[in-house]
Amino acid sequence: MSLSVWILFSINLIRMREIVNIHVGQAGVRMGHACWELFCREHNIQLDGTVSENGFQELSADNTMYSSFFSGDSKGNYRPRSLFVDLEPSIIDEIRIGSHRNLFDSQCFLSEKEDASNVFYIGAYTAGASVKEDALNKIRRLTENCDNPGGFIFTHSISGGTGSGLGQSLKLIIHIKYQSKALHFSPPLKILILS
Repeated sequence: MSLSVWILFSINLIRMREIVNIHVGQAGVRMGHACWELFCREHNIQLDGTVSENGFQELSADNTMYSSFFSGDSKGNYRPRSLFVDLEPSIIDEIRIGSHRNLFDSQCFLSEKEDASNVFYIGAYTAGASVKEDALNKIRRLTENCDNPGGFIFTHSISGGTGSGLGQSLKLIIHIKYQSKALHFSPPLKILILS
């Protein structure tokens, strides 16, 4: 049995893990948007969520190629399994009215009118607290819609206000809520130092 046959055979036997992507703050939203552009190109998904004619659809009857990052609907369209959160709406509004407006579900955007002004405390405890519950509800819905949840991918900044403050706050709560379902994507890393 050749390697390529084994890979196709194993894909049909093993259910793919589904990932929920969470993009927080200006940096996280911009990086997340760029990642979704790349994911769509790699999976031959058009800007409206349909698969192009030269896509992978013919390789897999149950479309496991797409299920890790995308949710399919009854029409055969694919939507990113993601949530974009920012306290200041301008960056999210760029995506809402941009070329990818038909790709994303309208429920995957969450923004407020107040910015965290590059202050961790504001992002984590004051202005960020106003969207935290809504964000957690949307994350819960995304996770419940997964048949085989595999984990979460966060994109956010490590300094500033919304990305660092609200991002760290959401990660902590999700770690506590989903600890029993926590899965590791790879075995523990072993560090090898060569001199």
